Amino acid sequence: MEQVAVTCGFGTPETLHRSFRRRLGTTSGNHRAHFAAAEG
Repeated sequence: MEQVAVTCGFGTPETLHRSFRRRLGTTSGNHRAHFAAAEG
């Protein structure tokens, strides 16, 4: 996750997490779980 955050310009995974939650209103884990369930 750190590599993704730095590559995308967030600096730290925590900054990426906060931005994701603010923008989408959910956590990345919940987002993944939702779409994994939709595919299954």
